[in-house]
This record gives sequence, C-alpha cells and structure tokens, in this order.
Amino acid sequence: MNLRIRYILLLYAISLSVTGQDSFKQSSVLKSGTWYKVKVSETSVYKLTYENLKSIGFEAPENIRVYGLTGNQCSYTNEAEVDSDLEELAIYSSNNNDFGPGDYYLFYAEGVETVYFDEDDNLFRQKIHEYALSNYY
Repeated sequence: MNLRIRYILLLYAISLSVTGQDSFKQSSVLKSGTWYKVKVSETSVYKLTYENLKSIGFEAPENIRVYGLTGNQCSYTNEAEVDSDLEELAIYSSNNNDFGPGDYYLFYAEGVETVYFDEDDNLFRQKIHEYALSNYY
C-alpha cells in the first residue's frame, strides 16, 4: 500500500511539471478593484480620454491601470508556457501632474493577429486567431 501511494504521488508531481501548473501565480490581479473591459479588434495605440473615463463612472481617472495579454492563440499542446494572470501594460499620460479635462491616456494593445518571421521561407507571415475576433484589456 505504501508503495502504491508513493507511485501516485510521483505521477502527480510529474504531471505538474509537464503541464507547468506549478508556476501559476497564487493571487490574481482580478481579485480586487473595479474592472472594465476594453474591446480591441486590431493591434494599435488606443486613447482613453478624461471625459470618456468620467462618462463610464470613473471617480478618480488619474488612478487608472491597464491590464491584458497578447492576442495570441493558445498552443494546441500542453507543453507551451501560458500566462496565469493578466500583465500590467505601460500607459502614457498627457499630463503627469494633474489629470483632468482635456487630458488622455495612450496604451498599446494587441489584437488577435500575430505577425512572425518564418525563417524557412525568409518571409514575414500573419496568423489570425482561430477562435476569437477581438481581444480584451
């Protein structure tokens, strides 16, 4: 019986290392705060104005943060590493002192299209996500 338990624990440890589940974050950024989704259809620089943020209910737009992931499609296999939580994106503020009327934020967001270099053909290629038309931040 003792040998059987050891064998099960060994298989469990191997499965964790193969799937990468031992590297998941213990706490998500989503667990606190107020969250809004911004739909992105293509890779570009996006603008959020003070007026836009106030109109959707932001009481303190100067405290905004933008989180998200790339629009890349997940791998078909379990071998690839995946992000287990959203990453904070860099944002540009038009006014670093006192964010108010007329001011805005800019941030770079990726859509569902991936451009990569194919070394075999010596060409740039485009891959479009097979299951999504938009990405969200």
